[in-house]
Amino acid sequence: PTEYARMSVHGKARCEGIGISGFYLPHRTSIELVGVSTVEQPFAFGEISQNNQPLSFQGGFLYRVADAGKVFERYNFTINPQTKQHLSEDAHHLPEHILQLVRKNTRRVVQANKLENILTMSEGLATEIFNELGNSKIIKDVGVTIESLYFLAPQPTPEIAKALGAEYRETLLQRADTAVYARRALAV
Repeated sequence: PTEYARMSVHGKARCEGIGISGFYLPHRTSIELVGVSTVEQPFAFGEISQNNQPLSFQGGFLYRVADAGKVFERYNFTINPQTKQHLSEDAHHLPEHILQLVRKNTRRVVQANKLENILTMSEGLATEIFNELGNSKIIKDVGVTIESLYFLAPQPTPEIAKALGAEYRETLLQRADTAVYARRALAV
């Protein structure tokens, strides 16, 4: 019930649908099979901010095949009926192509913002990229629906993270010094 199948004889679709079954002659029939349930695809990649600071992004997206006919037009999902193994690598290319769109849109937003802004906008970034993917003609033409997209907190390099925390640490140390001074002044 979570797979859409299409049986074709000599290149013409004879039978297709969700969870179908039937008899076939292996020498003249090809069977294409694509999952129509929601799939989670995690990712991790790096980008460079407007002020040339490297960041690493981790997250994921949920997608679902909404129109199997469009997917079959663009990708080869033909299987070996005995093993149910795909005969090509296209089953792996579909999520990779979606990820490339996520990266492209993320790169555009990240390169337009400074590091400090990016570190605090993971939810806003995810919402913006999700909306762009939802309106993308490429995604609609492929027959896929992006159900959600999320980013974990963007991570700068360890040296940059330490440098960003230095100002806050100095402020805390100044407050501690002020408290010590006030306590000594009160004691006097």
